[in-house]
Amino acid sequence: MAGLFLEVKDFIGQNDTLNYINYQSISQEHREFLRSDVWDFHWTQPPAAVYFPGNDFLKTRLQAVNPQFPTQMGQMSAVIRQIQINQATKSGTSSGTFTLDFMDFEDQAIKMWLWDWEDKCGSNEERYSFRKEDVIAEARLTVMNSSRKPIMAYEILGIQLMDPGTLMNPMLSSDDAQNVGQVSATFIFEHWRPLAKNI
Repeated sequence: MAGLFLEVKDFIGQNDTLNYINYQSISQEHREFLRSDVWDFHWTQPPAAVYFPGNDFLKTRLQAVNPQFPTQMGQMSAVIRQIQINQATKSGTSSGTFTLDFMDFEDQAIKMWLWDWEDKCGSNEERYSFRKEDVIAEARLTVMNSSRKPIMAYEILGIQLMDPGTLMNPMLSSDDAQNVGQVSATFIFEHWRPLAKNI
Protein backbone atom coordinates (compact mmCIF):
# COMPACT_ATOMS: atom_id res chain seq x y z
CA MET A 1 0.00 0.00 0.00
CA ALA A 2 2.86 2.38 0.67
CA GLY A 3 3.78 2.41 -3.01
CA LEU A 4 0.31 3.54 -4.17
CA PHE A 5 0.68 7.15 -2.96
CA LEU A 6 3.57 9.11 -4.40
CA GLU A 7 4.78 12.45 -3.15
CA VAL A 8 5.28 15.39 -5.55
CA LYS A 9 8.94 15.53 -4.58
CA ASP A 10 9.35 11.99 -5.94
CA PHE A 11 8.28 13.16 -9.40
CA ILE A 12 10.37 16.34 -9.16
CA GLY A 13 13.38 14.22 -8.31
CA GLN A 14 12.97 12.39 -11.60
CA ASN A 15 12.93 15.55 -13.74
CA ASP A 16 13.96 18.97 -12.38
CA THR A 17 13.53 20.93 -15.62
CA LEU A 18 10.58 23.01 -14.35
CA ASN A 19 11.49 23.20 -10.69
CA TYR A 20 11.34 26.98 -10.79
CA ILE A 21 7.53 26.69 -10.92
CA ASN A 22 6.79 27.34 -7.29
CA TYR A 23 5.48 30.17 -5.17
CA GLN A 24 8.86 31.17 -3.74
CA SER A 25 10.39 31.65 -7.19
CA ILE A 26 7.46 33.26 -8.93
CA SER A 27 6.61 35.69 -6.12
CA GLN A 28 10.11 37.20 -6.62
CA GLU A 29 10.55 37.95 -2.94
CA HIS A 30 7.54 40.28 -3.21
CA ARG A 31 9.21 42.74 -5.55
CA GLU A 32 7.06 45.56 -6.87
CA PHE A 33 5.79 45.84 -10.41
CA LEU A 34 7.05 48.64 -12.63
CA ARG A 35 4.43 51.39 -12.56
CA SER A 36 3.40 54.06 -15.04
CA ASP A 37 2.06 56.60 -12.56
CA VAL A 38 4.95 57.38 -10.18
CA TRP A 39 7.40 59.67 -11.96
CA ASP A 40 8.84 63.16 -11.89
CA PHE A 41 9.88 65.43 -14.77
CA HIS A 42 12.24 68.26 -13.82
CA TRP A 43 13.79 70.94 -16.02
CA THR A 44 17.38 70.99 -14.74
CA GLN A 45 18.32 73.81 -17.13
CA PRO A 46 15.45 75.80 -18.66
CA PRO A 47 16.15 77.79 -21.83
CA ALA A 48 17.89 80.98 -20.72
CA ALA A 49 16.02 83.44 -22.96
CA VAL A 50 12.54 81.93 -22.53
CA TYR A 51 9.84 82.80 -19.99
CA PHE A 52 9.81 79.97 -17.45
CA PRO A 53 6.92 79.63 -14.96
CA GLY A 54 8.95 77.33 -12.71
CA ASN A 55 9.24 73.60 -12.18
CA ASP A 56 6.75 73.46 -9.33
CA PHE A 57 4.11 75.18 -11.43
CA LEU A 58 4.72 73.06 -14.54
CA LYS A 59 4.62 69.82 -12.53
CA THR A 60 1.14 70.61 -11.20
CA ARG A 61 -0.19 70.83 -14.78
CA LEU A 62 1.82 68.01 -16.33
CA GLN A 63 -0.37 64.98 -16.98
CA ALA A 64 1.88 62.58 -18.88
CA VAL A 65 5.37 62.08 -20.32
CA ASN A 66 5.91 60.04 -23.47
CA PRO A 67 9.63 59.55 -24.12
CA GLN A 68 10.92 58.16 -27.40
CA PHE A 69 14.47 57.24 -26.46
CA PRO A 70 16.31 55.59 -29.37
CA THR A 71 16.91 51.93 -28.53
CA GLN A 72 17.02 50.47 -32.01
CA MET A 73 19.54 47.80 -32.84
CA GLY A 74 21.19 47.57 -36.23
CA GLN A 75 22.81 44.67 -37.95
CA MET A 76 25.81 44.04 -40.16
CA SER A 77 25.98 40.95 -42.27
CA ALA A 78 28.28 39.25 -44.70
CA VAL A 79 27.80 36.27 -46.97
CA ILE A 80 30.85 34.06 -47.27
CA ARG A 81 30.60 31.01 -49.52
CA GLN A 82 26.79 31.21 -49.30
CA ILE A 83 26.82 31.25 -45.49
CA GLN A 84 25.40 34.40 -43.89
CA ILE A 85 27.16 35.75 -40.80
CA ASN A 86 25.38 38.40 -38.69
CA GLN A 87 26.57 40.86 -36.06
CA ALA A 88 24.29 43.10 -34.01
CA THR A 89 25.20 46.78 -33.69
CA LYS A 90 23.91 49.67 -31.61
CA SER A 91 21.99 52.47 -33.28
CA GLY A 92 24.33 55.22 -34.38
CA THR A 93 22.36 58.06 -32.80
CA SER A 94 21.37 59.02 -29.27
CA SER A 95 18.89 61.72 -30.30
CA GLY A 96 15.14 61.44 -30.14
CA THR A 97 11.88 63.10 -29.11
CA PHE A 98 9.50 63.21 -26.17
CA THR A 99 6.02 64.59 -25.58
CA LEU A 100 4.67 66.38 -22.53
CA ASP A 101 0.89 66.48 -21.99
CA PHE A 102 -0.31 69.52 -20.05
CA MET A 103 -3.63 70.81 -18.73
CA ASP A 104 -3.78 74.59 -19.07
CA PHE A 105 -6.32 76.96 -17.54
CA GLU A 106 -7.64 80.43 -18.34
CA ASP A 107 -4.41 82.08 -17.19
CA GLN A 108 -2.81 80.32 -20.20
CA ALA A 109 0.54 80.00 -18.44
CA ILE A 110 1.48 76.87 -20.38
CA LYS A 111 0.46 78.52 -23.63
CA MET A 112 2.57 81.60 -22.88
CA TRP A 113 5.58 79.45 -21.96
CA LEU A 114 5.43 77.44 -25.19
CA TRP A 115 4.53 80.51 -27.24
CA ASP A 116 7.52 82.45 -25.92
CA TRP A 117 9.85 79.49 -26.55
CA GLU A 118 8.58 79.25 -30.13
CA ASP A 119 8.88 83.01 -30.60
CA LYS A 120 12.49 83.06 -29.35
CA CYS A 121 13.37 80.47 -32.00
CA GLY A 122 12.02 82.78 -34.70
CA SER A 123 9.94 85.89 -34.02
CA ASN A 124 6.66 86.06 -35.89
CA GLU A 125 7.08 89.81 -36.29
CA GLU A 126 10.77 90.56 -36.82
CA ARG A 127 11.99 87.06 -37.81
CA TYR A 128 14.71 87.49 -35.22
CA SER A 129 16.07 84.26 -33.75
CA PHE A 130 17.87 83.93 -30.45
CA ARG A 131 21.07 81.93 -30.41
CA LYS A 132 20.85 78.19 -29.84
CA GLU A 133 22.58 78.47 -26.46
CA ASP A 134 19.71 80.71 -25.29
CA VAL A 135 16.82 78.44 -26.38
CA ILE A 136 18.21 74.99 -25.53
CA ALA A 137 17.33 73.13 -22.33
CA GLU A 138 18.11 70.07 -20.21
CA ALA A 139 15.80 67.90 -18.11
CA ARG A 140 15.66 64.77 -15.98
CA LEU A 141 12.91 62.14 -15.97
CA THR A 142 12.82 59.99 -12.82
CA VAL A 143 10.76 56.81 -12.44
CA MET A 144 9.99 55.69 -8.89
CA ASN A 145 8.41 52.83 -7.00
CA SER A 146 5.29 53.14 -4.82
CA SER A 147 7.44 54.37 -1.92
CA ARG A 148 8.63 57.22 -4.17
CA LYS A 149 12.15 55.87 -4.21
CA PRO A 150 13.92 56.41 -7.58
CA ILE A 151 14.51 53.26 -9.57
CA MET A 152 15.52 54.81 -12.91
CA ALA A 153 16.54 58.26 -14.10
CA TYR A 154 17.00 59.63 -17.59
CA GLU A 155 19.08 62.72 -18.24
CA ILE A 156 17.90 64.46 -21.41
CA LEU A 157 20.35 66.88 -23.02
CA GLY A 158 20.16 69.38 -25.86
CA ILE A 159 16.37 69.83 -25.73
CA GLN A 160 14.65 72.11 -28.22
CA LEU A 161 10.96 72.79 -28.84
CA MET A 162 9.71 70.89 -31.87
CA ASP A 163 5.91 71.37 -31.83
CA PRO A 164 4.10 73.59 -29.27
CA GLY A 165 0.84 71.72 -29.80
CA THR A 166 -2.67 72.98 -30.43
CA LEU A 167 -3.09 75.75 -27.84
CA MET A 168 -2.61 78.41 -30.49
CA ASN A 169 -5.44 76.90 -32.55
CA PRO A 170 -8.23 75.82 -30.18
CA MET A 171 -11.35 74.16 -31.60
CA LEU A 172 -14.10 76.64 -30.75
CA SER A 173 -17.83 76.13 -31.24
CA SER A 174 -21.19 77.57 -30.20
CA ASP A 175 -22.45 74.25 -28.80
CA ASP A 176 -21.75 72.55 -25.46
CA ALA A 177 -18.65 73.73 -23.66
CA GLN A 178 -15.48 71.78 -24.40
CA ASN A 179 -12.18 71.86 -22.55
CA VAL A 180 -9.59 73.38 -24.91
CA GLY A 181 -6.81 73.60 -22.32
CA GLN A 182 -5.24 70.24 -23.10
CA VAL A 183 -2.00 70.34 -25.06
CA SER A 184 0.68 67.88 -26.10
CA ALA A 185 3.99 69.63 -26.78
CA THR A 186 6.74 67.74 -28.60
CA PHE A 187 10.43 68.30 -27.96
CA ILE A 188 13.54 67.05 -29.73
CA PHE A 189 16.76 66.23 -27.89
CA GLU A 190 20.34 65.54 -28.94
CA HIS A 191 21.40 63.01 -26.31
CA TRP A 192 20.01 60.94 -23.43
CA ARG A 193 21.73 59.18 -20.58
CA PRO A 194 20.06 56.40 -18.53
CA LEU A 195 20.98 56.15 -14.84
CA ALA A 196 19.87 52.90 -13.19
CA LYS A 197 19.24 53.20 -9.44
CA ASN A 198 20.09 50.14 -7.34
CA ILE A 199 17.18 49.91 -4.92
